[in-house]
Amino acid sequence: GAKSVDLEWVQVHPTGLVKPDDPDAKIKFLAAEALRGVGGLVLDAEGKRFANELGRRDYVTGEMWKNKPPFRLALNKAASDEIAWHCKHYTGRGVMKFYENGEALAKDMGISVKVLEETHEAHYQAAKKTEKDPDGGSYPAYPSGKSWDEASGKTGAGKKFYHNIIPGSKVKSEPFYVAIITPVIHYCMGGLEI
Repeated sequence: GAKSVDLEWVQVHPTGLVKPDDPDAKIKFLAAEALRGVGGLVLDAEGKRFANELGRRDYVTGEMWKNKPPFRLALNKAASDEIAWHCKHYTGRGVMKFYENGEALAKDMGISVKVLEETHEAHYQAAKKTEKDPDGGSYPAYPSGKSWDEASGKTGAGKKFYHNIIPGSKVKSEPFYVAIITPVIHYCMGGLEI
């Protein structure tokens, strides 16, 4: 008989795309990590950030499990323009949605647009402080050093790199591409011993 090896090693990916009309589907599309790389923010059910979006897959997934779903990956105009093909592709597949502005997004989430404004403003301010003092901050950063970002810094993996940021004052009128996301199995690392 065959022997198995390393079956306990499973990699979970934080950004499986949820199809709103079939949220319990066993198989989900994986969102390209580039969506986070261009500046996509991961938000909890209340519209708040809770992790370093650019952290390792296991870290982001672990932080999702500690917070309140549904989770959303939100890309502002500059971020979505940078990765337009992906946004259009995922929208066409029904796993991403375009919002004319942050007000429409907040309404769909059932939250006040003020929360999204505060979330983006805190992220924007952390980015601006990092520009002025890249080695400063009150929180441990990932991969090393210090971070100004409170939302991720409290997890011990503070954000150091920012892309396509917007101040909170732009949220109300800013267009967004947004996907509901959930952790999914990415790889089973084990198999049959040869």
